[in-house]
Amino acid sequence: MLKLISDEHTDLPADHQGARFFRWMKNKGIQGLYTSRVGLKELDYKGNAFYAECPGCTGEDHSR
Repeated sequence: MLKLISDEHTDLPADHQGARFFRWMKNKGIQGLYTSRVGLKELDYKGNAFYAECPGCTGEDHSR
């Protein structure tokens, strides 16, 4: 059933009802995971932490 409504169909428009529903469900699943204890642990979330000093940008294009 998921194959029928997934984003993999090239013969149907990307905004057909099944694809919209599938994207919505994927979004809610991801949102549910990463706001759960397991997801926050995977993200190594430390809570409302802050830096005592700004660490600054370290990328090559930021060293102007």
